[in-house]
Amino acid sequence: MLRFKKISKRPKMLFRLTGVTVEQFANLSVKLNPLWGQTEKKRLSKRERKHALGQGRKYKLSTIEDKLLLILVFYRFYLTDELMGYIFGIHPSNACRMRIKMEPLVEKAADPSLSQAIKQRVSQEAKKVSTWEDLLIVCPEFAEAITDATEQHRRRPPKRI
Repeated sequence: MLRFKKISKRPKMLFRLTGVTVEQFANLSVKLNPLWGQTEKKRLSKRERKHALGQGRKYKLSTIEDKLLLILVFYRFYLTDELMGYIFGIHPSNACRMRIKMEPLVEKAADPSLSQAIKQRVSQEAKKVSTWEDLLIVCPEFAEAITDATEQHRRRPPKRI
């Protein structure tokens, strides 16, 4: 799973995957945090609630940096939702919903020069990258950034007789 905490330790890789420097990423996340809070508060207070705000299932991408990383990787490589879900360890429909929520917020938070650079990345004629192999051809750094640890040995209790 790709997370900001892991990739922030490697600034060159962050730049290759997102197209922004660590400083630009930090500035954008600082500007984006209050916008995200306002949007979530507005969304959660639209309908009559049984429970208080803040209760319920939390986002798997818990930090604003992880959410921003998702949208910047999408802008950079124009990935399908299935591939983004695989890379970030979330369901493809959640990747789609997060992308739709984050796009207008990133456009508001980005300064004009960065906003123009972000908008120019995804061209209308571009074909979406839909497989892992195609993504590794476009950007081989993903192989280093993502590790699969699903087949680790687990201790099991002994069988009872």
